[in-house]
Amino acid sequence: IAITITRPSQSVGGIAGLLEPVSVDYDARDIPVIKCSKTVDCYAVLGYVQARDRLFEMDFLRRAARGKLAELIGSAGVSQDQASRTIFTVRSRDPANAGTPIAVPLAEEFAAYIAASDPGGAAIVNAYTAGVNAWIAKVRADPSLLPGEYKQLLYAIDPSKPADLPDWSAVDTAAAVRLQEYQLSSDLGKKTDYGRWAATYGQGPLADPIKVAAWIRSKMPYPSYPPADAGAPESPPLVAGPVPDAMQKR
Repeated sequence: IAITITRPSQSVGGIAGLLEPVSVDYDARDIPVIKCSKTVDCYAVLGYVQARDRLFEMDFLRRAARGKLAELIGSAGVSQDQASRTIFTVRSRDPANAGTPIAVPLAEEFAAYIAASDPGGAAIVNAYTAGVNAWIAKVRADPSLLPGEYKQLLYAIDPSKPADLPDWSAVDTAAAVRLQEYQLSSDLGKKTDYGRWAATYGQGPLADPIKVAAWIRSKMPYPSYPPADAGAPESPPLVAGPVPDAMQKR
């Protein structure tokens, strides 16, 4: 069953295995809106559309996460690969597991979790992967579809060769998620300082519950800003409500 992606002067079709027709429209901000009647179809088309619009970024991210960036950008990626293979490697006393990329067990655990919580969970993961690979297959068949970023590399790649442009896998998804998770929580300096501050004034001889309450109720240290016209009316305010009486008296 074909899909139709509506955009100015552009229409593409075809992902094998869809259960029902799917349409994708791009809004004024060029964000795709997927409309489907089957959840598994939505995930398949999501993978297809993401790869179609962001294949280089996805490829770069998975290689960086799995310690294979040098395969894409040459020696400039060696230090990143060394860091990734050091940080994202399973530590184990079992020689059979030592050195295993952490994305492998993560992908297995993720699949098991989804399967346990949703009987159709495994189908969702497989559908997304199939959608990405459907676009990669189109690129292999028509190298003109290869994103321009690849042409800026020092070493040209041949998209028709799986070794140059590998298929996507569930392990790639797990690796990319783990890398993003790490990057979002890697500001260790500030977070360590916050922990020391809380440990100093939260307990012990310098404990000051009023000071701690004032600090917690203040504006969060990492503010987030939603896109224009996409407000979250139910989100809590950055500054909490009325000041407690104990603080007013202080």
